[in-house]
Amino acid sequence: MILKSNSDKILGIFLAFIIAVAVTICGWDQAFAAEIPTPPLRAVEGSANTMGAWYTPPMPKNINERVAGLHAALLPNGKVLIVNGGDARSYLACPNFVCSSKIKGKDTRKSWLFDNTSLFDPSLSDPYPILDAKGNPISSINYTENPVKEIFKFVAGKPTSVIDYNANPYTKIKSPPSPVKYKGSNEDQVNDPFCGGNIHLPDGDVLFISGSWFPYPAPTPLGTKVANRYNWRENKWELAGEMADGHWYPGLLPLDNGKIAVFSGIGFKELAVSTKFEVYDPNKPAKDAWKSIDIKNLPNSPYKTLKEDGQPDFIDLYPHTYPTKDGRFLITGDSGGTRELPPRKTHNTYFLSINDSENGLSVKFDPGPKREGWSKYYTTSVPDPNSPGDILLMGGLEGSNDPTLGPDTPVPGERTTAELERWYSPVSGNIGKWELNEKFLGSSPSSRRVTLNAVILPSKQILVVGGGNYVFHLPVHRPLLMTPDPQASQGYKTEWMNPGTEPRLYHNNALLLPDGRVLVIGGQGAYAGWDDRKGALKPPVNVSQQLRLDIKPGGVEIAEQGQNYLSAETWQPEIFNPPYLFIDGPRPEITQAPNKITYSAEGSMGVTNPTDKASLVLIRLGSATHGLNFDQRLADLKFNQNISNNSGARMASISFTTPTDKHLHPPGYYMLFYVNGKGKPSHAKMVELVL
Repeated sequence: MILKSNSDKILGIFLAFIIAVAVTICGWDQAFAAEIPTPPLRAVEGSANTMGAWYTPPMPKNINERVAGLHAALLPNGKVLIVNGGDARSYLACPNFVCSSKIKGKDTRKSWLFDNTSLFDPSLSDPYPILDAKGNPISSINYTENPVKEIFKFVAGKPTSVIDYNANPYTKIKSPPSPVKYKGSNEDQVNDPFCGGNIHLPDGDVLFISGSWFPYPAPTPLGTKVANRYNWRENKWELAGEMADGHWYPGLLPLDNGKIAVFSGIGFKELAVSTKFEVYDPNKPAKDAWKSIDIKNLPNSPYKTLKEDGQPDFIDLYPHTYPTKDGRFLITGDSGGTRELPPRKTHNTYFLSINDSENGLSVKFDPGPKREGWSKYYTTSVPDPNSPGDILLMGGLEGSNDPTLGPDTPVPGERTTAELERWYSPVSGNIGKWELNEKFLGSSPSSRRVTLNAVILPSKQILVVGGGNYVFHLPVHRPLLMTPDPQASQGYKTEWMNPGTEPRLYHNNALLLPDGRVLVIGGQGAYAGWDDRKGALKPPVNVSQQLRLDIKPGGVEIAEQGQNYLSAETWQPEIFNPPYLFIDGPRPEITQAPNKITYSAEGSMGVTNPTDKASLVLIRLGSATHGLNFDQRLADLKFNQNISNNSGARMASISFTTPTDKHLHPPGYYMLFYVNGKGKPSHAKMVELVL
């Protein structure tokens, strides 16, 4: 049911009443055949089958349980872990009623400041029931056991819908433990995950790296040395050891041996990029889990290389870095950005090689191909799902890393972009090349985009969603769908989708869900802080007692509203339904598939409603922040299917080959999707890819 106006809503209520009457008079079987319950979907500019549609889930009634979406990770049970830390909730000292960026935040060791963590359950609003091969609704169980949730319960042999679109999808859970103590010290230290990094471990747990030592606004935001591990099976936090340095705004890489590499980010002791390169072993006790080396003086290191302005280069914050087909990684030069460091502008890129063994840890740098465009801030990127090894960089701010810049505060040499820059991986014996399209996201000034997200879909399309013309200004509400087309620029044609309603500016997030929809959360149009004008350091009654701080170049000031009249935290989630969910015909569904698979092996599975020219893909569970999904990978599987018709039921037995490249597709949990010949995906089956 697609709602476009109040009259449509009234019509929807009327139809629901008619269905209820039909069930009473005709019985469930006949009535259900006429209408399956669906939530109200919004498609205000075009039809859902060409421009998609939006669903707006309810928020918790308790305002203290509402969260934004700074850090988000899809779990193997189908739920989404949302961690915000201190977010924009700084505790401010405000002499003379003015808070500026030169005033340090108050004692963030008070954990209530960042007790801001929830689980989001998207299955409560999945509008696409699971049908068997004859079109009848079926009951099923956990994503890790079976591909779908329990949509229907059976009463006296009859299916009864348990979808409740008014149900609160959020469950508030504990945040990482704080305060903590570092080795050799009895002093309490803050453990606020705000603006750290988050990435999946092979067993589905989520590793959170570093976080904010001082909250915004603060003169010297430093990185904590804490690592936290979220245990998804037991729904609890565990300390994951102490790093050699802080890594605020880190780079994270999943390695082919199941370990995690950590680098860049602002360190613990001074306002500078950490030169410590560290590796975490999830199979060791926390006290023994970390190795560390210093990379500052290595040959060809960015720190030993000059930029075009003659100054030494460095690895910027939240560095966009991806695996290459030759076993290395490419540091592209794009960054999540923050104004605390001098802006970096260069064409430099770097190849990174990591050798981690029982004998020790070593790192090697080689010069990468010079980019056609300049490095940028607040961009997004994705490994190309249609050309393994290639990298796509999109949008971004060039010439500055100051998020407070807006349309009324131009800076010479600064501009927001609508660019897509592709790195073509080398065919043999060379370093590949970059190719730039300056107007890929659109030709109008309103198409320029920063703080955006790129989400790989099971159809091997890419959804660009969220962001704005500036970090805190002029939100772009329309997603852009990229569909593979070898004749189009950069290999993709683009189409605008129906717009969402919420301003998804700084600190917004987007993740692919197991049902094929895309969760879009968070966004920040201003800063906020707790009012300290009375000198009291205690929890406020609720989060509505935050101060709204107006965005000003170089700082912030107390205001009743931000100058954009936008929230300091956007709590309202939205879910985008891509056009492929509205393709005519029955949806394929996975009836049986293995829970675990190994590399270079054969597997088997069953599917209902199969078609010719189908595809089978694995998509690694997403874990994202600041426009960067550290886990996003797609593996296109080779398979054979035997399609049969049995008493009117169309079925397929499928044999497939598992991934062979552990570097491009590291061990961990993946979503297994079957996509029919029209491009319509099944619900996902969670599969663990193990060494």
